Amino acid sequence: MNKRRDPTLAEIEARWFTPSDALLAHIANNDPTVPEGLSHAVLDDPDYQSCVAGLRETGKEGIGTVAIVQTDIENCQPPAWLLELADKRDTARRQLRGAKIQPGSLVAVERLVGPDGELPIDFPSIAVALLDGEDDPGIWYGWLAASETAYATDWDFILREEDGPFDPSLAGMVQLWNPVRVYAKSIARIVGALPMERLNAVCALAAEYLTRTGPAERPAAVGSIYVRPTLHGFTVATGSPLQGPQDPRWHYQEIYLRVAEAVRKPARLALASRPWWAGLWDSIAASLQFVPSPAIACAMDGAPASNIQEGILAGRFRLRLDSDNANVIRLHLSRVGDKDGSVRLTRLGQTLQTLAVGQAEDVFSLDQRSGYALEILDSQGSLIERIELDGAE
Repeated sequence: MNKRRDPTLAEIEARWFTPSDALLAHIANNDPTVPEGLSHAVLDDPDYQSCVAGLRETGKEGIGTVAIVQTDIENCQPPAWLLELADKRDTARRQLRGAKIQPGSLVAVERLVGPDGELPIDFPSIAVALLDGEDDPGIWYGWLAASETAYATDWDFILREEDGPFDPSLAGMVQLWNPVRVYAKSIARIVGALPMERLNAVCALAAEYLTRTGPAERPAAVGSIYVRPTLHGFTVATGSPLQGPQDPRWHYQEIYLRVAEAVRKPARLALASRPWWAGLWDSIAASLQFVPSPAIACAMDGAPASNIQEGILAGRFRLRLDSDNANVIRLHLSRVGDKDGSVRLTRLGQTLQTLAVGQAEDVFSLDQRSGYALEILDSQGSLIERIELDGAE
């Protein structure tokens, strides 16, 4: 048989939602790191209870080992499609050697690792995500990807050769209906890389999905592939629109929506562990005309680190945030060239500090209270911009 068989929904579901071999082995060995509730949930199922009992009897740490029957090895030739898949996977690995994580990277998630280490969640398979950007240091956003292109809809971006090297055993399409955030510590390796032009094509199709725009006529047959232009002039390959309630792709999407929820969890924990001033800085950064790439030293360690972020405010002032005190942050302000104007820090309508006209620089201090604002004024004292700052309260 030379044609690759598409996995059934039952096979896909079993791959994601049955206990992993590693988990069964840990339970069989009475590993204390396995959460008690998870262990009970597995042992409550008679089939898995039997597997664990078998492992305990044999004393082995893995399952799936079967007796090898003597046979003529020369007659066991792999099918042509499997050889082709292995060749493409090997080619992608060679081309991706030394690649760095960046927008357009297809990354594999094998374990769910949060800020404090691996989460006590059994993750039995490998998830893949296409990264579009980094919206917080160490937290990437993008979309889940999968290999089962037979289940593609008109909002799945089907990967083709022009989309760069990728491992086809793990990624064949990008699920634009299934956005995710991925925590960097959960990324095991890079399994693909889209050039910027093709990432722009993905984003164009994603924009169509969000606005529900695009061509009115599309093929309806499940499993068909449709090559078409996007509204921005890119050429993309997709599947066909979802049909009635019996369309198997509804259930396929339900499976991967649950997978995406698991992938997002480490990123949620990382966001929750951000220092109190992170939201405050986000308010400022949104108004900066230029924000250089942030240092990785930012945010995940609790207390602020010095020289974390800086940028140009209203084209007139260079602003830098730093702190050596977990309860207070400092905003360093300095005038850009001979630009005029002033900046004042207010709280609840009262002016606390001012970088006055003619003054070269100053440092504003803020604590965890709410109600702060930065006001930028011209040389005549007229308000140019006001930035409300989100405090910890």
